[in-house]
Amino acid sequence: MRIIHPFRFLFVLIVLSAAIYSCNRGDGTFGEPCINVICHNGQYTNEGATCVCNCTPGYKGALCDTLRAAYFLGNYTCSSQSCTTSGFSSLVIHVTSNAYSLAKLDISNLHQAGGTTIADIDSLDHSFTIPAQPLSGSTVSGSAILNGNTLTVTYIMANGSTADTCTGVFVRQ
Repeated sequence: MRIIHPFRFLFVLIVLSAAIYSCNRGDGTFGEPCINVICHNGQYTNEGATCVCNCTPGYKGALCDTLRAAYFLGNYTCSSQSCTTSGFSSLVIHVTSNAYSLAKLDISNLHQAGGTTIADIDSLDHSFTIPAQPLSGSTVSGSAILNGNTLTVTYIMANGSTADTCTGVFVRQ
């Protein structure tokens, strides 16, 4: 009968343990740090001893459980607006979720033009961009920043060779 040297046995045990741990299936077994983490709208990655949720577009938060658009939703009353040519003043604008993308917003009644403008929520989560798009016979583009309940929107309404640059301050109702 052959006797296994204790150091060889210990070496084999260590190698086997490392192999089993490195074959982690990602299902919470073998000391997986993400065992109790639920990323609601995304996937988690294991970064060493830390578990990080990577959110799908349109969501944010440590567990991807916050809709980014929710920060902006509501009706906003114009407290002041200045335009370079028109003097138009939007009385109320409405910000709603976009039906086709969680990373976009619908803005209605901008520049009292009727219709709906689509905005892209920026990665900073407190601002959005209005890419150039048609609105009531003109082209609108711009950006906005939300600070608390105050939304500051700067935009350009262009129609041929005429452009009206406006900055409006709107307060959430």
